[in-house]
Amino acid sequence: MTRTYPKQCERCGQAFECGLSRCWCKEVPVSDTQYDRIAKRYNDCLCRTCLAELTGNTVDSSSSTIPG
Repeated sequence: MTRTYPKQCERCGQAFECGLSRCWCKEVPVSDTQYDRIAKRYNDCLCRTCLAELTGNTVDSSSSTIPG
Protein backbone atom coordinates (compact mmCIF):
# COMPACT_ATOMS: atom_id res chain seq x y z
CA MET A 1 0.00 0.00 0.00
CA THR A 2 1.40 3.35 -1.05
CA ARG A 3 0.83 6.15 1.39
CA THR A 4 -0.40 9.37 -0.20
CA TYR A 5 -0.81 12.89 1.08
CA PRO A 6 -3.38 15.50 0.09
CA LYS A 7 -1.97 18.43 -1.84
CA GLN A 8 -3.34 21.45 -3.64
CA CYS A 9 -1.88 22.49 -6.98
CA GLU A 10 -0.03 25.76 -6.60
CA ARG A 11 -0.94 26.77 -10.15
CA CYS A 12 -4.69 26.03 -10.42
CA GLY A 13 -5.77 25.07 -6.90
CA GLN A 14 -6.99 21.57 -7.79
CA ALA A 15 -6.76 19.01 -5.00
CA PHE A 16 -4.72 15.86 -5.69
CA GLU A 17 -2.79 13.12 -3.92
CA CYS A 18 1.01 13.06 -3.68
CA GLY A 19 2.79 9.73 -3.26
CA LEU A 20 6.14 11.32 -2.33
CA SER A 21 8.92 9.05 -3.63
CA ARG A 22 6.37 6.82 -5.41
CA CYS A 23 4.31 9.67 -6.83
CA TRP A 24 2.69 9.66 -10.27
CA CYS A 25 4.75 12.75 -11.19
CA LYS A 26 7.90 10.65 -11.54
CA GLU A 27 6.29 9.16 -14.69
CA VAL A 28 6.00 12.58 -16.38
CA PRO A 29 8.98 13.40 -18.61
CA VAL A 30 10.45 16.74 -17.50
CA SER A 31 13.70 18.07 -18.95
CA ASP A 32 16.23 19.85 -16.76
CA THR A 33 15.35 23.14 -18.46
CA GLN A 34 11.63 22.62 -17.84
CA TYR A 35 12.26 21.64 -14.23
CA ASP A 36 14.35 24.76 -13.62
CA ARG A 37 11.69 27.01 -15.18
CA ILE A 38 8.88 25.40 -13.13
CA ALA A 39 10.92 25.46 -9.89
CA LYS A 40 11.62 29.19 -10.31
CA ARG A 41 7.92 29.93 -10.62
CA TYR A 42 6.34 27.45 -8.17
CA ASN A 43 7.43 26.37 -4.69
CA ASP A 44 5.27 23.26 -4.36
CA CYS A 45 3.72 20.44 -6.37
CA LEU A 46 1.51 20.82 -9.41
CA CYS A 47 -1.42 18.64 -10.41
CA ARG A 48 -1.22 16.21 -13.32
CA THR A 49 -2.97 18.59 -15.73
CA CYS A 50 -0.80 21.61 -14.94
CA LEU A 51 2.43 19.60 -15.06
CA ALA A 52 1.40 18.19 -18.44
CA GLU A 53 0.56 21.66 -19.77
CA LEU A 54 3.85 23.16 -18.62
CA THR A 55 5.94 20.32 -20.03
CA GLY A 56 4.03 19.86 -23.29
CA ASN A 57 2.94 16.34 -22.37
CA THR A 58 -0.58 15.01 -22.74
CA VAL A 59 -2.76 13.83 -19.90
CA ASP A 60 -3.94 10.24 -20.29
CA SER A 61 -7.73 10.48 -20.09
CA SER A 62 -7.95 6.92 -18.79
CA SER A 63 -6.08 8.07 -15.69
CA SER A 64 -8.32 11.02 -14.98
CA THR A 65 -9.82 9.28 -11.98
CA ILE A 66 -6.42 8.50 -10.49
CA PRO A 67 -5.55 11.06 -7.81
CA GLY A 68 -3.14 13.71 -8.95
